[in-house]
Amino acid sequence: MTDLSEPVFEDLGAGRARLSLVRDTPTGPKLSEITWYHRSDGTRVLDHTFVPPALNGQGLAATLTEAALTLARQDQVRIVPQCSFVARWIDRHPAWQDLVAS
Repeated sequence: MTDLSEPVFEDLGAGRARLSLVRDTPTGPKLSEITWYHRSDGTRVLDHTFVPPALNGQGLAATLTEAALTLARQDQVRIVPQCSFVARWIDRHPAWQDLVAS
């Protein structure tokens, strides 16, 4: 199985973006991703995290979430954790709470 240690950033246009990881599996490559969009007030809404069932339990969603939050911190933007996984992850990792828009 291919182990990609760094998520890949992709600008999807129209204020949307994602970070993704691709892993090889016996049935072919599988894509995991976290997506977001920018609101007019400058916040970044993390709206979707996806990991294929074949790759569940490997920490990929956590890796993508932390990478997205690190990018938000570098870009100096606040986030809205619309995705339930992201919201729970931030609750368990309070060092990231400062990024959450009120």
